[in-house]
Amino acid sequence: MTLSADNQLGARIPRDIEPDAEGNVHPLRGGMSASADHPKHLPPHVRPPQFGGRGGLPVFIIHMDEFGDGLTLRFKSKHVLVEQKTVMTLAVYQGSLCETRLLWRSWTP
Repeated sequence: MTLSADNQLGARIPRDIEPDAEGNVHPLRGGMSASADHPKHLPPHVRPPQFGGRGGLPVFIIHMDEFGDGLTLRFKSKHVLVEQKTVMTLAVYQGSLCETRLLWRSWTP
């Protein structure tokens, strides 16, 4: 199974995740959004037109087993949150996401 995401690698503050007063992020409280299996499951505003959306940005995929030790996946139907496994600073979490940047590949149908 693969995950699809638009070209924005990272979590949006406060839309995707919100740090606590000390700047830490917590498990099960949000993370970077992605979709399972196929770009057709992305929200319409980021889904490419060839999949019925209106997004104008490229889509990237990654295999779920390619995430590092500090990250975990939480499935909400076909919507997936790439979250932190433990309490960590926002900077460490965003850095963990960035460490995956070379593992994402451009989606080609």
